[in-house]
Amino acid sequence: MLILKNLSKILFVGRLIEKKGVEYLIKAIPYISAWNECKLIIVGKGFEEDKLKKLVIDLDLENNVKFIGKVSRNKITKYFKSSDIFILPSIVDSKGEVETLGVVLIEAMAMGIPVIGSDIGGIPDVIDDSINGFLVEPKSITDIADKVIKLLSDKKLRNKFIKNAKKKVKEKFDWNNIALDIENVINEVIKWYQ
Repeated sequence: MLILKNLSKILFVGRLIEKKGVEYLIKAIPYISAWNECKLIIVGKGFEEDKLKKLVIDLDLENNVKFIGKVSRNKITKYFKSSDIFILPSIVDSKGEVETLGVVLIEAMAMGIPVIGSDIGGIPDVIDDSINGFLVEPKSITDIADKVIKLLSDKKLRNKFIKNAKKKVKEKFDWNNIALDIENVINEVIKWYQ
């Protein structure tokens, strides 16, 4: 297996709430950092922040995990551009809530960052597994770590994901295309009622 020599940057952006599954991403960091030095950048605030910071201390990961807090839309771009992988490790939370679409995944894909997300909720509508990103089992620390390592160790795969992700974003999530789709649906409904 290829061992990288540079620090790999893994990014999470979102509210720090249970359904985002950030604790499982943090728990995967020791496995990833045993393979290659990495830094997890967490951008966002939320009810779970103190719990997650305590988890980082308990796992002795203070040098591997950095909490940025809430930042402006302009500054988020800086974090996207400096990251190697974006991860959205969502879960079904204790109230039964789940990620709906994961717009932040679309933003990461549009910016040319390889993505990993949980195979849950609306995330599979954005990520086509092994085509434009990886889907992982919710709450699976080893699956997260394995997919990160696989992606970081294979530049050709990263480039494939980036190319396919940009294509999907343009085809499926571009506002002009969405407007045309809505217009077509409206026209079909009008025809049906005439």
